[in-house]
Amino acid sequence: SDGPQTLLKLRLLNAWGSYGLKNPTLIFNYCTLWNDEEGTLIQGTAPSELTRHFSPLLQLGSVYFVSNFRVKPPAPSYRSCSHKLTIILSAATQFEDVTRSSPSFWPDAFEFTPFSSLHSRIRSSVYLTDVVGAVVSITGVSSTVTSFGTTVRSDLVLQNENHMFLDISLWSDIARNLNGQELAVLGRSGPVMLAVCSLRVTGATKGLHVPYRRTILPFISLPLFLITFTPLVGGYSLTSTPGTRCVLNPVSEMAHLVQSVFFASTNTCQYYPPRFATPNEAAAFEAECTKTVSQLLALCFPPVADSTRYHCSGRIVSVDSSMQWYYLGCALCSKAAIDYDGVDKWCDDHRRLVPQQTQNFYKLRVTVDDNTGSAAFVLLGRAADLLVGLTANDLSTRFPYQRNVLPQELLALEGRDFTFDVQLPKPEYGARGPPEFTVLAVNEQEQPNSCSPTLGRRARNAMPHTPPPNSPHLMPLTSPYVVPTMQNASVEHG
Repeated sequence: SDGPQTLLKLRLLNAWGSYGLKNPTLIFNYCTLWNDEEGTLIQGTAPSELTRHFSPLLQLGSVYFVSNFRVKPPAPSYRSCSHKLTIILSAATQFEDVTRSSPSFWPDAFEFTPFSSLHSRIRSSVYLTDVVGAVVSITGVSSTVTSFGTTVRSDLVLQNENHMFLDISLWSDIARNLNGQELAVLGRSGPVMLAVCSLRVTGATKGLHVPYRRTILPFISLPLFLITFTPLVGGYSLTSTPGTRCVLNPVSEMAHLVQSVFFASTNTCQYYPPRFATPNEAAAFEAECTKTVSQLLALCFPPVADSTRYHCSGRIVSVDSSMQWYYLGCALCSKAAIDYDGVDKWCDDHRRLVPQQTQNFYKLRVTVDDNTGSAAFVLLGRAADLLVGLTANDLSTRFPYQRNVLPQELLALEGRDFTFDVQLPKPEYGARGPPEFTVLAVNEQEQPNSCSPTLGRRARNAMPHTPPPNSPHLMPLTSPYVVPTMQNASVEHG
């Protein structure tokens, strides 16, 4: 709908720039999040060229009469709320500030996802997730080097009313604006409630649930077989996005429920100093972890337990066709799912699975070569998704490929240069054959490196490469927060 006859009274909760994966300084859209007098959320968007127009005009927390706008269905991915419409702002859109005359206007709004529903959000790109909990711990802001440059990170742990944990990775300005030391001081007198909105759920963490633990613990001398452990999800890992915002002590029923559980708790929030206080310290550590293929192979003999994240640049010369390139796994933890009764599947961690709880995952073994040698790298999960540009579930269902036949999208990887983040094989795998390095992350090199110029023996003409979805690990262009009061919206321009 168009025209000044449409008038909405809205409070601005957040404003940010959405950017591209290859160039995090290039804004695609200027995004906003609003709520009305009933607490209903709706997302707004504007062309990137209007960022400089709206940035000084709009202030977080202010209430406006908004007119001269259009509405349309929301984008198919990365939605900050569930509303079926999106407001389209333009240069003709008018804003009348009525904050002073609206003292009783709804202060904030959330769409908290119940803990039992978080499993359906794992690796989903449709909706972003709002969570709330008591702050258990937070790390100091630490410099880290990514494929897109130096940024900062902080790790936050929340606990919900069922004592389940939410491990949240905060990046860039989002990490800077949340003061962990102040939260720890507040935690000395009672639980600190924190809402973190517009997150991506990246996975589930395994935990052990002990039935009737308060009854069992006094009788610890009982035979061990009388104490049963039921494997359950212990929590979930989440990561921030450019639209993430934090609200201290939010006003909501779910936050009140969490606070009532931890009401009598003190010293619940622990602060841990950062690992690297300066970018120079982070860069020096990253330089020590940059290895050639021959250096990686040398680290495997003798086999030792090493969880260090190493970086290695090389060229994929071949994709192994002797092994199946995908497997059926549990959608919660990505572990292999075996047949249970011909229809349902079985996961050791999550028990019986219906077909909707399973999906296909990549298991790619590639040979990587540089000037010093060659080695086998194994790609699983999100690292493989980003490398190919399609998930294994999409590729295997979109095209009738067999597991032992490599599709064109995988053959097109041969002959291309990448920088890999890898881990050494575990010591117990040392006697099984040549070392295989697990890939944790991958980034394609724009310029050819110094590796062998020989192309892969089956390299094809590369098809148009579909860029992977936006990564939350990139530096956001803006990150307004509410800790504990509203702040002015600002957008940095690259």
